[in-house]
Amino acid sequence: MRETLRLHSFGNGGILRQVMVDNLVTEDGFQLPQGAQISYLGYPSQTDSDVYENGEAFDPLHFCRPRELKEPDTSTVNTTFVSTGSKYWAFGHGKHACPRRFILDFELKMMLSRILRDYD
Repeated sequence: MRETLRLHSFGNGGILRQVMVDNLVTEDGFQLPQGAQISYLGYPSQTDSDVYENGEAFDPLHFCRPRELKEPDTSTVNTTFVSTGSKYWAFGHGKHACPRRFILDFELKMMLSRILRDYD
């Protein structure tokens, strides 16, 4: 489910924020007025070949391999569907991560079990 959400998220926008201070200047020299809305595109970072090997291809076992190999790499520790991270933006990250992601995980698993149980 995590790999599917990595490639087919809830839209292309990753993070949407509102500027709370007046005349914010970014590192690149852009001046942002108070109240302006800024966003970060999530899809390009989710398909980046520097972050994910063969990033634009669907690999259903992509997030399972590190756990099977028991690699000590700390960047692959949180590979559950609901975990967030600096390289996985499907539910946002940090204190503003989507709180409903846990319910969504449960609902998707219930639907999948119903499909597997009732249909061949």
